[in-house]
Amino acid sequence: MLTNLYTEKRITGVMDFPQWLQHEMDKREWSQADLARRARTTRSAINGLVLGTRGPGKNLMVAIAKAFGIPPEHVMRAAGLLEYAKESEITEQMLHDFNLLPPDKQAFYAELIHKMAEDNQRKGVGSLRERVFS
Repeated sequence: MLTNLYTEKRITGVMDFPQWLQHEMDKREWSQADLARRARTTRSAINGLVLGTRGPGKNLMVAIAKAFGIPPEHVMRAAGLLEYAKESEITEQMLHDFNLLPPDKQAFYAELIHKMAEDNQRKGVGSLRERVFS
């Protein structure tokens, strides 16, 4: 009998990796075959992940992230390969999106964010980390 490798591994107490993966496919209305094709892997590899009978490998997690268009860290964190950090998901998504911009747009938005951060410091508004952990 095959056992679920991820029954005990939870992501922030909400859903395990097979559930997370199925949820991501459902959001996109993708079948296992759709994800397999986009991730350049086999449907049986995806099926094993969804059933929890196959462990996640780094290369497959990166391929799935690329197929979903999300940072690889999101998938690796969901799979339990990286530790979950409160701020990291937002930061990783911003960095991923930022890197998709042309250099001139990157410079513009980097300066804008810097000015906004300075303005918050002058006003005495703490960062998310300071508000959550203080």
